[in-house]
Amino acid sequence: MKPAKELKAFAKVTLKPGESREVRFTLDKEAFQFFSPDKHQWTAEPGDFILMAGSSSRDIRAEKTITLIE
Repeated sequence: MKPAKELKAFAKVTLKPGESREVRFTLDKEAFQFFSPDKHQWTAEPGDFILMAGSSSRDIRAEKTITLIE
């Protein structure tokens, strides 16, 4: 069973009050893979994934749904 959320990338950003900054991440196919005991290999299943950004897993401030195609 895969976990509900997985950390795939992070950056520590310090901002002053009122300041903003753009942060970019590149997630390749490996970021969406998991080990399949049935196949005995790493695999990525096609489907929808929700990318979340926030100050912590409990403080999500932005979300984007993407679709992984085989």
